[in-house]
Amino acid sequence: MYNYSKLRGLIKQYFDTQAKYAQYLGIGTTTLTSRLSGETFFSQQEIEKSIKAFNLTSQDIELTFFCKEQTENR
Repeated sequence: MYNYSKLRGLIKQYFDTQAKYAQYLGIGTTTLTSRLSGETFFSQQEIEKSIKAFNLTSQDIELTFFCKEQTENR
């Protein structure tokens, strides 16, 4: 599962609400919620739009969209 905490922060910073970000991406708020909860994945087009909106570097892209949740190994 991916950790979207950095993305959530960027959404708040640039769009103020998840609804405005969803509208920018051209998706519904339910779809965005599904993406942020890991039930579905962001499309390449959605990621590309986000890269432009947030002016992300290559490293930022990885931390924003592909950061895996840490799991404890025993």
